Amino acid sequence: MLTNTDILYLGVNAWDSIAQRPQHLARGLSETNRVLYVDPSAFSVVTRLGLSLRGTGTRRGWRGGIRSLSESLFVFTPPPLLPLSLWSAAANDLNHRIVARMLSPVFERLRFRPGVLWVSSPLHLPLADRVREARVLCYDCLDNFPAFYPEDRRGLLLARQEARLLGRADVVLATESALAERCAARNRNVHRVPNAVHPSFLNPAETPCPPELAALPGPVAGYVGALSHWVDFDLVRDLARARPVWSFVLIGPGPRPRALSGVPNVHCLGPRAHATLPAFLDRFDACLIPFKPSDLTRTVNPVKLYEYLARGKPVVAARTPALEPFAHVCTLVAGGRAEWLEALDEAAREQGRVRETRVRERVRVARENTWPHRTDQVRRILGQGLSDAPCPAGPCHRHVVRHRTTHA
Repeated sequence: MLTNTDILYLGVNAWDSIAQRPQHLARGLSETNRVLYVDPSAFSVVTRLGLSLRGTGTRRGWRGGIRSLSESLFVFTPPPLLPLSLWSAAANDLNHRIVARMLSPVFERLRFRPGVLWVSSPLHLPLADRVREARVLCYDCLDNFPAFYPEDRRGLLLARQEARLLGRADVVLATESALAERCAARNRNVHRVPNAVHPSFLNPAETPCPPELAALPGPVAGYVGALSHWVDFDLVRDLARARPVWSFVLIGPGPRPRALSGVPNVHCLGPRAHATLPAFLDRFDACLIPFKPSDLTRTVNPVKLYEYLARGKPVVAARTPALEPFAHVCTLVAGGRAEWLEALDEAAREQGRVRETRVRERVRVARENTWPHRTDQVRRILGQGLSDAPCPAGPCHRHVVRHRTTHA
């Protein structure tokens, strides 16, 4: 098990954004190690200025800085930096040079000596090149990153950076089998580590209905996640129009999609605190994963799947290779609108002993896939990687973190 090690965790999303894999794993690893989580540097001056002019709130200020979440978990937020880091390798490199310089006094202040450098985006490669004291470079491949921008300069940049990163990494983690196979073509030490659910979602206690949902009529079909281009909003619109007695609820960051304008039974509630999501899920009669078919979604292992299952809810999802292993606890739809409508109707009819049996099976699957399980898996993998790595101070050197830890 990996213990008493300083881990520099380069996050692919800001700590204060929607809680996903990076936050859960970083917090779990901090139980037996010290973790310094670094927010993405791609947040630029232009983005920050645009948000200010539009009056759109953001938790990221102009100055950046470091904060302590516990004795062993710290978050460093860079100030807004140069724009175009997703488009230009030079801009991305310069931004990470700036971040590397900012991290030096942070290391000194915390007496932080990174034994593990955790990278969760190909864009982090320039910073990884500058943290030479780390003994293990771990690349956590969350998604098919180039597929976010198909046939786009940004996708080409990500593909080139990822190829170099895979060649350099000591350990590679991948959320899904197809991603693991793709990474294995360039790296010999690849481990499949799927996503999971926070144990709090498994609490069987009934939750009070959120006021936003209390007055909604009919059955509720809900989606939790980013309102972005990989979601089939045309499908959601068609389903809502075909089932006007249903209420369709979308929870997550992003503006209301144009496709859903003028559809009265679709409700976009914006993001909600992660701890409050079980209360929303408990009101849903069907939980949706309406992904568009693409190279990106074919390899997505959605966190929302495990959260839906933890509340025992019927899940209706677009059929993808990544979701095939869950076909026994989900309804996977490969067809068009009619098949989706049939699945929704079936979810609404679920009751009695059939419902009890299905709920138990869904919750059982969720219990087998919690973030503590994943964290233990990662600690074993990284512990082995650290024991195999050459120690920069020689065979007698052992770095001991000077803080109290809870051992797994």
